[in-house]
Amino acid sequence: MGPFHLFRSSISLLLWSALVLGAAKFSVTAFLAVYLSQILRLPAWQTGTILSTALIVNYALPAFSGAVTDRIGYRTAMALGCGFIGAGYSLFALSGIFPLLVLAAFFVGLGSALFDPSLRAALGHLPKALRKRAFTGLNLALNGGAVLGAGLGGGAVSLFNEKSPLIIGALLSLALAASFLMLGTHLPGGSPSGRLRQTIRNVFSNRRFLRFSLTMSLYWMMYAQLTVAFPLQMFHLTRDSRWSGLIILTNGLFALLFMFLVRRRLEQTVSLERIRIGFAITAAGLAAVPLQASAPWVILCVLLFTIGETFALPGMDIAVAEFSRSRDTAAHYGVFELSFALGGSLGSYMGAVWMERWGETAWPWILLSLPGIAGFFLMHYLVRDLRENPGGQNLSLRAATRRRFFP
Repeated sequence: MGPFHLFRSSISLLLWSALVLGAAKFSVTAFLAVYLSQILRLPAWQTGTILSTALIVNYALPAFSGAVTDRIGYRTAMALGCGFIGAGYSLFALSGIFPLLVLAAFFVGLGSALFDPSLRAALGHLPKALRKRAFTGLNLALNGGAVLGAGLGGGAVSLFNEKSPLIIGALLSLALAASFLMLGTHLPGGSPSGRLRQTIRNVFSNRRFLRFSLTMSLYWMMYAQLTVAFPLQMFHLTRDSRWSGLIILTNGLFALLFMFLVRRRLEQTVSLERIRIGFAITAAGLAAVPLQASAPWVILCVLLFTIGETFALPGMDIAVAEFSRSRDTAAHYGVFELSFALGGSLGSYMGAVWMERWGETAWPWILLSLPGIAGFFLMHYLVRDLRENPGGQNLSLRAATRRRFFP
């Protein structure tokens, strides 16, 4: 009774932290580009450099920082991460000098690179009975944070000024850092397998994990269209940027609703089965867009896309924990972030270029759905390989072709 009580209190702290930090980030994200270019009047290359710095540090550094957090402990790493994010947002609000703004972006990216792998690794160390429920709850918390943050940021700009979302984000992040230092005593510690170099070597020698990560880069190519191809298509149809903004709001709200409806069923489905279903449904959402040229139809396609996302994203987090076998868990999550850096970057480029060249035709949507089809079959072969040659991997991965979401 006692240990499970500690586990449940740890889960509550971790999920609340994901909700609060998500709200802090999204209160800033939706307005940062406008703040830099329109309020501070920075040239386009400086705005792009600042935004790219945060993105690159956020998704490339975890390959190293994840191994570090296994050593310093997840509570310490998450407290440091929130502190760096709060410092970055504060520097954005207080300074208009380009080098300091780049430093602020670096702090925000570094904070995320420390916080994100640590959060997922801490959940990945939970007993198997609680792990699936925790990662499903994490998906709810992240979507709730996105919706709450967008509302907070918009309300703050309307009531005060363009700096207010940065101040809100800084205060929330710093308060969260303090809460980890004061309340996070029962969070699990890291589980490094050896020296730092040995840890990184162990992760990169896990061939099935690397196959899984490369396969998931195909999913991130599709996922990037939520902020690239879908908004561009909506603006092309309506010539109104407000309709483009509706894409993210629709995605966040429907993801919350759908997860509430199917949460229990998803928790009974093994991770790779969920991801394979997610590949297929997300690809269908993209491929269906050119069937009708209307804004309501695009929204319906976003809803279908969101269903696929709700299957895939929690399944990924659970699968990484299973591939790690509770050793160097944060390092595995850190390396997995590289799949997002690769797939998200390629997807953003492909979506922007193909929509510019062939936006009047169905070709962009057909091409953008192909990674989903390829990922579906690659995941099938990975599951079959794990079933026939388990090689010490988690049994829930071996069973992935026997227990299905659909009867």
